[in-house]
Amino acid sequence: MGALCSTGFGSSRSVRVDCPLEFVWETIADLQHYPDFLSHVSSVHCLNKEKTKILKRGTRWRETRIFQGEPFVLLNTVTSMEDHGKDSRLVRIHSGFTESYPRTKDLEQTVHTSTLIVTRTGPEQCEVRRSYAVVYGTWIGRLVVGCCRWYLPKVVETSFEEELKEFAKEAVSRYQRSLGNKEDFACTNEH
Repeated sequence: MGALCSTGFGSSRSVRVDCPLEFVWETIADLQHYPDFLSHVSSVHCLNKEKTKILKRGTRWRETRIFQGEPFVLLNTVTSMEDHGKDSRLVRIHSGFTESYPRTKDLEQTVHTSTLIVTRTGPEQCEVRRSYAVVYGTWIGRLVVGCCRWYLPKVVETSFEEELKEFAKEAVSRYQRSLGNKEDFACTNEH
């Protein structure tokens, strides 16, 4: 009976990143390049007319992800943003299935919300915190997920933790490349 009453699950994780907040935020906003650095994302299609690297309320994109070797498509929408300048930035994203994942037709009405908060913790250091909640749709969906309730939350949590680390790694890489470019520029100006 607990599976029928259960409405979802969620968690929160954070990772420290050794680079300025701006590089982390640039990485989060670079939707088109997610497949280049997020291992579970195979493609991204921006649905907004303007193709900018700026996240804002209403930004929408379709994301194809791979789970256990099978693709599934999520429709993502930025529902709110908070920009506190150099101290912190926050984005809330609502996601839902747009196509059935194999063998999970009853999960179509399942939705996912996540919040990413980037907070400056030092001159060249910040923390990225990601919270998420998965809310099941129909009672059949709750039953299906309830049957694997010990497995699914752990898999999702592990995936989100990996993704946070991949965001951090890419942000640090972008920061290091920018430092290398500055050094190259300084060397060419010396001649």
